[in-house]
Amino acid sequence: VWGIAASAGSGLAEGIALVTNDPLDAGRRLLELEEPVILVTRLTDPAWSSLFRRLSAVVTELGGVISHAAIVARENGLPAVVGVPEVTRRIRDGQRVRVDGTSGIVEILE
Repeated sequence: VWGIAASAGSGLAEGIALVTNDPLDAGRRLLELEEPVILVTRLTDPAWSSLFRRLSAVVTELGGVISHAAIVARENGLPAVVGVPEVTRRIRDGQRVRVDGTSGIVEILE
């Protein structure tokens, strides 16, 4: 799937998709996961900011290069792809995905 390349981060990121629109749900689930996690959500706001330190990449349905997700991803050195239409429906929770924040490509690996 394609979106807006919003943060190159430190290169490609692979991990398990955590698909949620609730930052509290995301925080609880991140405590249980040890492998790299890619957040897939509709959009982020300041309530999500503290979670970014635990993520490997971020993918959102809404936003552009100056959206909250893009800015906080850059601050944390994470790849981010934003503005991906219907990404929370196209990627299922638990799927393995690869995020290229330079090209704006999000690949579903499993």
